Amino acid sequence: NLPAQHPPAAVAAAAGLLSILGPTTFERFFLALVGSVAGGLMVGASANFLTGYSGTPFWLDAIGMLSNGKGSFFGYFLWTALFVLGMFRWMTGFEYSIYAFGDEDTICERLGEVPLLRNEGEGAVGA
Repeated sequence: NLPAQHPPAAVAAAAGLLSILGPTTFERFFLALVGSVAGGLMVGASANFLTGYSGTPFWLDAIGMLSNGKGSFFGYFLWTALFVLGMFRWMTGFEYSIYAFGDEDTICERLGEVPLLRNEGEGAVGA
């Protein structure tokens, strides 16, 4: 049993309340912090689960093991690395996306491709 649970509970309640009702600056920090912790935990626990380190058929048990200090070094490494990357992304304002929106014709021209269908009424290529 851990002593003095009331102060951490009060701090967690205040942080949760500020994340919803507080200033936008705190909200953005809190979302980055919680998202980085939770995302890193999911990846680290998945690594423990998929490698069989957790020794259980339940993924939630792997999460519990990692959060209780019984995970593998690799799981903790992934959790920490992704947490640091998430916070670095927040601190620097770095934005990235898997894809970007753009004009289809421009994208096709850049790739050197010809669309299969031209303007209405012209039909398909090769027709």
